[in-house]
Amino acid sequence: MKKELILYKKVNLIENRPLLQLLSRLSLIIFLLLLLVPVGYIAMNDSVLKNELSFLDFNAETSLVRIILLLSEKLISIILLFFISLVLHEAIHGLFFKVFGAKKVTFGFKRGMAYAEASGSYFRAWQFKVIALSPFVGLSLLYFILAQYIPISAFLLFALHTSGCVGDFYFIYLLIKFKEIDWIEDTETGINLYKKN
Repeated sequence: MKKELILYKKVNLIENRPLLQLLSRLSLIIFLLLLLVPVGYIAMNDSVLKNELSFLDFNAETSLVRIILLLSEKLISIILLFFISLVLHEAIHGLFFKVFGAKKVTFGFKRGMAYAEASGSYFRAWQFKVIALSPFVGLSLLYFILAQYIPISAFLLFALHTSGCVGDFYFIYLLIKFKEIDWIEDTETGINLYKKN
């Protein structure tokens, strides 16, 4: 199969500083835009805020220190849930790498990014789209379910996670832009795009 393929484009996501800076800016923009959702939701329905922060039990005897401690607990739980989301995100990538035939999947952290990698594995374009988008879809569904119980936290987690998917969205953008791509090779630093000879 490899003999039939022509390398069309190498995408080095890890070592390409200008690309990383662009994706980081896009990630921040996505996060800030999505942050408008919970802010708007709270503005339209103030009972949501009261329900989600009901553990504070505001009254005349509630000290400022207690309020700060309880809010800090809430923030720590959101941060912890976000890191669990990162692990789940990469595990979902790894699962689909395996489903589509990767022999070996490795996980790690480079340049501030968690990653799942199946270096040297080749995937059809449609398979790679599934690999790239499945964590976003799966975790978004999870956040939607969580939103029934803790809407503000769930929206915040959704915003954080979606902004963190910017690298996956970039890969999808490339596959849409270069429709002639048939195969994708996963590499240690990104992907290689191939078309048939």
